[in-house]
This record gives sequence, structure tokens and C-alpha cells, in this order.
Amino acid sequence: MKNILVIVLENNSVFFQLTINGVVQYQQYTLKPTIYTEIVDRKGTEIDHKKFASIFAPNDPIILKTIYEEAVLNPTRLYTIYDTSSSIFGFVQPPLNMKFLYATQNQPSAVAGYFCYQVQKSFPQIYGTQVGVLFGQLGILALDDFYVGFRFGYSYEDPDAAQNVILCEHDTTFTDNQVSYDVTKTFLEQYPEIKISLPLNGAAYLGSYNAIYEKQQFAIGVDADYFNYIYSFNPSLAYIVLASITKYMNELLFKYLNTCPSIGTTVENTSYDMKDGVVDFITSPFMVGDKYPLDIREKVDTFKRAIEDGSIIVPSAFT
Repeated sequence: MKNILVIVLENNSVFFQLTINGVVQYQQYTLKPTIYTEIVDRKGTEIDHKKFASIFAPNDPIILKTIYEEAVLNPTRLYTIYDTSSSIFGFVQPPLNMKFLYATQNQPSAVAGYFCYQVQKSFPQIYGTQVGVLFGQLGILALDDFYVGFRFGYSYEDPDAAQNVILCEHDTTFTDNQVSYDVTKTFLEQYPEIKISLPLNGAAYLGSYNAIYEKQQFAIGVDADYFNYIYSFNPSLAYIVLASITKYMNELLFKYLNTCPSIGTTVENTSYDMKDGVVDFITSPFMVGDKYPLDIREKVDTFKRAIEDGSIIVPSAFT
């Protein structure tokens, strides 16, 4: 496989750093392809894609349209859309040289939801009685998948509890921390029972986290171990992170590339889950003792194992 192009929308988020790391890891492992990274805004791309045998593009409506048109015109070039599935095309039949790659983030999100429900039920005076969810952009299937899984886990023991998972009706953006801060602050003021928030907003997470910190509240990290990631440059801020939904995009891309994907007779979805080590739910190291009693920890671990062994099936926005 020669000349891989990875299209990203931003280069200052953990998600896209891990994405790039995955294909670079594959290049170092095989010494075969040359890796190119194209950082673009939402207006389109600039690199001539004709030079590449394989192109990886993100789940972005504008880029998806461009990639779809390219794939139709270039049937011998392989296009892989990462972090989404072919269901996003609805009634439109994708060409056979267009593949879809995603992590089952609904699984660890369900564990995160179950975790939040348990700690709030036991310690409402500390953790509140509602959880807030913020999107960088509404209408993105991957973010919907986080949300669907989280609500499922949160309401697993009590279906009525789903109403306590509040989705912010305004975008925070993925890049503008001031907008993210303002939207999050207003959202938390509107819902005073929210004490734990799940910001799904990429590089704009710091805006949300600072608003949460000022309220002396808590967050669930997304994409990586956000406690340790933030601790490396702001230890005080890190301690608002109770746990993280990890999605190791580097492992996702590396595992996928090692399957030697090729143009086939059918459009294929490739997914990886908690059993594959691509996604996980981890609590932050300070969550011990009275903050996270053994009985709650054991319940969360049991719930997680039931998802891994298939005893509990988590719904997904992709289906």
C-alpha cells in the first residue's frame, strides 16, 4: 500500500493526534507506505488526491460529500471514512471502493453512564442528580453514538432516569474554547442539578472544562485518559475528571491497516470494541476509597464485563 493520505479537520486535539499516530505506527511497522497528513478547514481540501492509493477521511458532512464524489470517479482508489459507518448515507449506495471504520464507543459510553448513575445515586450531594452532555456540533453520528450509549447505561437500572441526561441544545464548536466556555457556563447555570458533564467537543474541551472547574463540578473525559493528559500541564484542572471514555484512534487505524483493506465486492463496515482494546472506560486514579466505594466499583466492573461478553447489548446510533 503506497502513499496514504490522512485528512483531519484540526491538529490540536487528542483525537486527531491519535489518528495520525496510528498510520505513522503502521508505516514504521511495515516500512511500506508514505504517510501524508492534510489539515483542512470545513471549506474543503487542497492536496491533489490523485497521488494517493488510499485516503482516510473523517466523519464530516462537507468532506464526506467530496470524498463520495471522488470515490465514484476513481474506482481504483480506496477511500476509508473513519469514525463513522455506511448508515450515514441512508438511501445512497456508497461505491465499492468506499469503506467505513469505527470504534464501538457506545460500549464504554454505556459504562460511563452506568458509573455516573451509581455515584449520583449514592452521593447526590457531591455528584448531583443530572448529567449534562455537550456536542461540538449537533447531527454528527459518532457523537450521537456516545450519547445513545451513555443514556442506555445511565438508565439501565431505572428507565425513568434517562430524563436526567440533559443534552445541551447549543453547539460548543470543536475549536473555539471561548465559545465552548460560554455555552457550557450558560448550560450549567440553566440546569443547577447537573454536577457531572460529558463534553464531546474535541479541541474545544478546555473551554468546557474551565467552566466546569469554576462551578466546582466534574467531567467525564473522552478519547483518551484525560486525567493524566491534563495533569501533565494543569494538575488542578485534572482533578475534575472522574473517569474517561477512551477511544484509541491509533489502535483503530493500526489494526485496520494490518487487515490489508482492499476494494471488494461489497461495502464493508469494520468496527472494533472493548474486547479489542480500542475503546475502554477507566476511572481516574484519585477515585478511590469513600469517593468510589468498592461496592459501586464492583457493580461497574460487572456491568462492563457483561457488555464485553455480549450478555448486555448496547444500542448504537449506527444501527
